[in-house]
Order: sequence, then structure tokens, then C-alpha cells
Amino acid sequence: MPNLAKRLAGFYIQNNPADWIAQCDIGHVPADGLTAIISLPIGIGWVYLYTNMQTETRAAIRFSTTALRAISGIILAITALSLIHSS
Repeated sequence: MPNLAKRLAGFYIQNNPADWIAQCDIGHVPADGLTAIISLPIGIGWVYLYTNMQTETRAAIRFSTTALRAISGIILAITALSLIHSS
């Protein structure tokens, strides 16, 4: 591990950190764009359905969004527990 730290330190000293940061910024743009292309129409559709539909549909939408929010918390908890138990 110390050799890796020295190699990374040498990389940052020899190369301009601003160039590396610029590459990282440019690298995530396609992923962000794809995420926006997929998620924005879905989100706008849910808002439209929620505002213009009956009470039963609103309850179903509310339940599904609550379930989707809970899934990320469950995945985060499982990941944290696996990291704690593996060390």
C-alpha cells in the first residue's frame, strides 16, 4: 500500500491535477446525460399522474415512490453491514 501512495503522489506531482480533474468532469457527462434522459420523463409523468388522477391512483403512486426510496436505504444498509463484517 505505501508503494501505491508514492506512485499516486508522483502522478499528482508530475501531472497537472487540474487536467486530471477536468478529465473526471468530462467523463461523467455521458452518464449524467443518460440518467437525465431516462429519469426526467418518468418523473414528469409521475407528477402529471399524481396531479390529474383519482385518489386510488394517487395512493398507488405514493406507495410506489415510498417503496423506491426504501430500496436505496436497504441496499445502503446491506452494503454497510457487508463492509463491517468483512473487515
